[in-house]
Amino acid sequence: MKIPNGLYAFYQKLPKAGDRNFLLRDGTLESVNGSKVPYDFFISDPNFHKLSLEQWIAGSQFSHQFNDTFIFRQNLRYNKSESILHNLVAWDPIPGKTEIARRARIFEDRWYEFGVDNQLESRFSTGNLNHKLLSGLEYKQTRYDLQAYLSRNSYNIDWNNPVYGLRVDIPPLSNNELKTLKQTGIYLQDQIEYDNLDLLFGVRYDHAKNRYLDRLSDSKLKMNDNKITWRAGAIYNFANGIAPYLSYSTSFQPEVGVDGNNNPLNPTTAEQYEIGLKYQPIETLLFSTALFRINQKNLVTRDPQTYAKTQTGETRTQGLESSLAANLNQNLSLIASYAYTHREVKKDKDSSLIGKTPWGIPRHQGSLWAKYTWTTGWLNGFSLGAGVRYMGTTQGDARNTFTVPHYTLYDASAGYDLSKTAPSLKGASVQLNVQNLSDKKYVASCANAYSCFYGTERTVILTFNYEW
Repeated sequence: MKIPNGLYAFYQKLPKAGDRNFLLRDGTLESVNGSKVPYDFFISDPNFHKLSLEQWIAGSQFSHQFNDTFIFRQNLRYNKSESILHNLVAWDPIPGKTEIARRARIFEDRWYEFGVDNQLESRFSTGNLNHKLLSGLEYKQTRYDLQAYLSRNSYNIDWNNPVYGLRVDIPPLSNNELKTLKQTGIYLQDQIEYDNLDLLFGVRYDHAKNRYLDRLSDSKLKMNDNKITWRAGAIYNFANGIAPYLSYSTSFQPEVGVDGNNNPLNPTTAEQYEIGLKYQPIETLLFSTALFRINQKNLVTRDPQTYAKTQTGETRTQGLESSLAANLNQNLSLIASYAYTHREVKKDKDSSLIGKTPWGIPRHQGSLWAKYTWTTGWLNGFSLGAGVRYMGTTQGDARNTFTVPHYTLYDASAGYDLSKTAPSLKGASVQLNVQNLSDKKYVASCANAYSCFYGTERTVILTFNYEW
């Protein structure tokens, strides 16, 4: 068996990157004096606004097969990114007026990450059991350097009659921090096959060293975290294509730094239960459905205005996910999905949040996509696709004081295989995708009354692909 090895690199520079134009509840979900914020309204100021991003990625993939039993793999990756953001951000409404009070903010951050994962896979049998044993050692090191500036001055703007070209004073330094994380993980996983039964057992030990430096107060934090996590699962494959399964897993994610009240962040931990069914009676039809429950402790959320982090004591997410993928014939394919999700705060220091649903989590969401490809006649090689996406109602803030309405979007595509015109163009194709076909105007989500986001307008993308 040939195992690929290689190097890869990526560089990106965006001197004028895009920026999320988040607004207030007043003027988006609710009208003010009979009007709403125009979709093309720019809340910042061209004289001050700036968003640039520069990113480097480099890595390698190496593997060596010693014999039919042992395979060694190594994945190495280095990331570096630098970004600068200057903008005027929505802060407060002006009661009874089509005005928004803004504050100037600047974020300058640099992020580095180095990671290497070494794996040894061994395949062997013990009696009637076939094993694929995976053992590994993973190391990751990250460094995050942030300088943030936030003004105390207010710069008002009227969305019905915006005036730009303001002189904006450079805001004072509000945050100057350095975060570093060194994490080492050792893991072992055994995948066992016995006739139609597949079993999975895995265990992992992580040791994390967190360091946090607040340069403004010259305060330091040192946090060392250790955790053993594990997972187990089983699936039985019946001859008629039915395959029931169940699984359980735990997870551990170290957090670096402090929350908005300068309390050290605790690691985020979770456990997940899942039971499901897969059904594939023929190769061209796959249906799957699953019930799940996820319990998370110390889940981190970030304030979009200030970037301050908060942790929720314990949340529970449970629900149902179903999907269908089918090739009804050689011309027509279908993809459908549905999810019911109920997330609830179970424990928290703030007792008023208990029983609430975190913002931005819809109870119901679903999608349907169909594609027809012509294989004969003068339309041979031509394809048309159409789909619909539904996003249910979501809560607008952590205290559930208001909701964001549901919305439905329509998409379409058209493609052509160029080899049907000229055999020399084998592997070449063109594709036109249109998202939000009707150009629907809607509020996608709100994190709170001061951070609401309009959804993406109609987007048209034309691509050319060539495979060889």
